[in-house]
Amino acid sequence: RYINFSLEDAYFYNARLRFVEISRILPLIRDAYQLKSSKQKKKLLLYLMVITIMAGSLILALSLMYLQMNRLGKARRDLQQVNNKLTGLSEDLVKANAQLTKINRELSESNHIKEEYIAFYLNMCSAYISKLDEFRKNVNRKIVSGQVESLLQETKSNNLIEKEVAELFVNFDNIFLHLFPDFVEQFNELLSKENRIMLKPDELLNTELRIFALIRLGITDSGKIASFLRCSVHTIYNYRTRIRNKAIVPKDEFESYVRLIGISNQHVR
Repeated sequence: RYINFSLEDAYFYNARLRFVEISRILPLIRDAYQLKSSKQKKKLLLYLMVITIMAGSLILALSLMYLQMNRLGKARRDLQQVNNKLTGLSEDLVKANAQLTKINRELSESNHIKEEYIAFYLNMCSAYISKLDEFRKNVNRKIVSGQVESLLQETKSNNLIEKEVAELFVNFDNIFLHLFPDFVEQFNELLSKENRIMLKPDELLNTELRIFALIRLGITDSGKIASFLRCSVHTIYNYRTRIRNKAIVPKDEFESYVRLIGISNQHVR
């Protein structure tokens, strides 16, 4: 810029000597300026290339990071789904184990009850066979001795049947309470306090309790219960309905609660 200013002054003042000197120096300055300008352009080009490469690398890195984040997000979602499935399977397994434990417990209880009652009824059958034999001998003896009228009176009376039924109920009560010693107490806990069953001093169970004792053993048909207790189906139905109405648990679930009595302290071998 300064050499151009000097050249303009030389032209303006018509200073030939100065003009000659400037003419010698000007090409050198121009060459130096062009060389410097060329170097600066090369530097700028180099910087531009470096910036372009860095920008490209940054874009590539960001793209790779974005892809990696997407993959990581998908992997997390997949892992969450697997965890959810594992949680579901674990819950199903816990439920299955609980159900299996319940079934095993019920089977053990059922087998034990069957063993106890088979032994009980074998003894009962043996006792009744002995009594029938005694009765046969008594009938035979009275017929031989001509005591037909006495024999006729015996067969007309219900005393013998009533005595045997009473003995049957006592035996049933004993074997049942042997299996479920807390039955009466736990049964009463299902009823409101003012409606709980109070047994007489000489009673083990009464008719109401025997009905639900049979239900606890899995006999739920009113006809079968009526046949065992020697009363009408209507009577059994009325007893069941009346007791359900006294319950503190839902009426439609009352007998399910009865079937759970003694589960925790049953006599399982």
